[in-house]
Amino acid sequence: MGFNRKKEFYERLGNIEEISVFSPVMIHIREVANNPRSSATDLANVILRDHSLGTKVLKLANSVAFNAGGKPVNTLTQAVVQVGFDEVKHLALSVSLFESFRGSVSDTFKFEYFWAHSLAVGICAQRFANVLWKGRTEEAFVAGFLHDLGKLIITRYAPADWDEINDRVNRGFTTRQAEFQQIGTYHTDVGAHFAERWKFPPHVIEAMRGHHPSNTELKDRQVRGGPPTIADIIYLANLFGNLIFRSPLGRRKSHEEIIVEASRLFNISRVSFGKILQSIRKAVYDTAEELSVALSKPLRLEDIPEEMSREEIQAQFQQVQR
Repeated sequence: MGFNRKKEFYERLGNIEEISVFSPVMIHIREVANNPRSSATDLANVILRDHSLGTKVLKLANSVAFNAGGKPVNTLTQAVVQVGFDEVKHLALSVSLFESFRGSVSDTFKFEYFWAHSLAVGICAQRFANVLWKGRTEEAFVAGFLHDLGKLIITRYAPADWDEINDRVNRGFTTRQAEFQQIGTYHTDVGAHFAERWKFPPHVIEAMRGHHPSNTELKDRQVRGGPPTIADIIYLANLFGNLIFRSPLGRRKSHEEIIVEASRLFNISRVSFGKILQSIRKAVYDTAEELSVALSKPLRLEDIPEEMSREEIQAQFQQVQR
């Protein structure tokens, strides 16, 4: 039965494979970015065709999410050079994709919360990647920012299904149970399925598919040891993001449960957990303010300590390594 529901669901969404889902500026960004002869200026110019998009990308390039070196980015060309061609391309596509869905989703879908949560998970992922996945922080931000793309797809192209999933969750089912009962699959697989067709990078697809691991998968990760994967980082970032912005849909892990999970998978102590969370909260608040993203519950800056440096965060992790 589950297979049939999944097959029927993807058949109904078959039209999403058409390029018409993308706005003209997104199409041009993809064309320029895929041309090996394109320069930083070429990419900057096509992003600037959409003033709002260009403004958001430039603000993000200057935000705590990317600009850890403290050097101001004054133009999009400079952003491409400083942040990276692929990173700016994926960031521009991500923001443009989000904006194209605004106003065209289910009435029960809280789009502003979704935007804020995606931003929070992106920043959390960047912070953890800076310590646990060195040298690929911008990739982690984009993967975190896009991790729930499958939810957007469901709400836009199958709003009745989303409403039913939402109703089942409100009646006590977990999100995964509700999704499987209704569509025979999960938002994680929906996002990864279409991300593959849209030729998103492999690490983004892995993050989409793996950020809600089963209990068995979590135990395998714990036994496996070794460096974390991008899916591990986005899983942890998603837990932290749900602490910063409480979801209006269903139950989320408690503060205590996340402390236990972070400690079990990454050896993060209770003290380290609190300090890192406070640092991330301030980063999210500052970036959301820059982007004029409405926060679901405003944070009081007087309750948030000064932002920790990379060295301080890394020291907190190293302190609890065994």
